[in-house]
Amino acid sequence: MHVKLFRPGKLGLVQAALVAALGLCGAGCDRSSDPVEEYHFLGITTTDGTGAVIGSPDPDDWCVSTVGPGNIPYQHALWPAFANPTSSSIVIKFGLPEEDSVEIYILAWPDVKVREIVNGVRIPGTYELTWNLRKDNDSLLAPDIYRCVMKTDDFICHGDIQIISAP
Repeated sequence: MHVKLFRPGKLGLVQAALVAALGLCGAGCDRSSDPVEEYHFLGITTTDGTGAVIGSPDPDDWCVSTVGPGNIPYQHALWPAFANPTSSSIVIKFGLPEEDSVEIYILAWPDVKVREIVNGVRIPGTYELTWNLRKDNDSLLAPDIYRCVMKTDDFICHGDIQIISAP
């Protein structure tokens, strides 16, 4: 199933909130192109330690979905990371409606992959992983804004994470 990609400015705030509430694909979510093609950081979606969004979500980030029986989302999902911004670690939550090969990684500007979080086949379900803000070489990332990207064969989504100080 292909879900239309909504670009900022084409939906009002009420319509964008409705899209998010219904678990439809938002601006950070696409099933046809790579989010790093138009790579720029415009802001973050601020979340608390439980994943609750504080204030207005960044309309260019994340792809939410409702979850059905067995904790299986109705569509691919990359929920807003929490707590964001962070100073020590961050939880990355994603979901798959069917078995799929998935890759989740962290990018620094400009398009530099600094950490691979997930790379492999996963069964349907919802997953939460805690990332310790370290690069693949185990060094700490500097305070900055980074992009979390989730890719499968027919889905791609991203969201921005802000590190405010290294642990």
